[in-house]
Amino acid sequence: MLGKLLKYELRYMIRDFIRIYLFYGALVLFLVFMTFLIKVDNGSGTLFISLYTTLLSVYSVFTVILAFLTITHNIKRFRVNMFSREGYLTNTLPVTPEQHIVAKLIAGAVNYIISYIVILVGVFLLFSELGVRLSISSLFRDVFDLTKNGKLLPQFLATSTGFVALLLCGYLSSAVRSMIGGSKTKGTLLLVGMIFGYLFISIMISVTFESNGNRYEARSSGLESYIFSIFHTCIAAVEFYFITHIIKNRLNLQ
Repeated sequence: MLGKLLKYELRYMIRDFIRIYLFYGALVLFLVFMTFLIKVDNGSGTLFISLYTTLLSVYSVFTVILAFLTITHNIKRFRVNMFSREGYLTNTLPVTPEQHIVAKLIAGAVNYIISYIVILVGVFLLFSELGVRLSISSLFRDVFDLTKNGKLLPQFLATSTGFVALLLCGYLSSAVRSMIGGSKTKGTLLLVGMIFGYLFISIMISVTFESNGNRYEARSSGLESYIFSIFHTCIAAVEFYFITHIIKNRLNLQ
């Protein structure tokens, strides 16, 4: 059943984001074409340059928010699917809350990865004549060095568990918001409070390593990343428990 849920979630994600990716791709290709015209001195008019600058600004803003948009979309999808009127149907399916959560987490991660790939391809196409090829080569070199030095795994674990904890933080905020009657203000305050709590504890972990003079060694050995992985996993486990508890025992559909 989890496979069917995941297929449904991925189909929903593709349906919503294919238009965004097509728009982003068309914007990149148009900017590449305009860049080519400028290079061959066929687009040096004032109006042309103004249009190019405007579109470049739109592209820059869109690039910054695209990955973030996948996270907010996934959290909104969870809230609407589980706690709105749609939830009356969702919660009658012969599927456990745990399966719903896992399917949405996987779909969110896939969408997040696709967004980063789209961004990297767009940046490469647009700035390939400005030395980005060297930067991309350097990026792959750095990844290879991390793999060779045994640092890739702990960093991957820390990043992955942090991403899961972030999505579950949004899910928990939606669940609590539903439980208390759909108050957006209280739900938002809870989400902000959890994020600030996470940042505070993260800073304290880093300060602890710094004060002991072992932060460089901890980073070099991957110990700091492993500690953050454990920290993120603990947070995610607590969030997962409370989300499923609210769905099973305190569900309040709006």
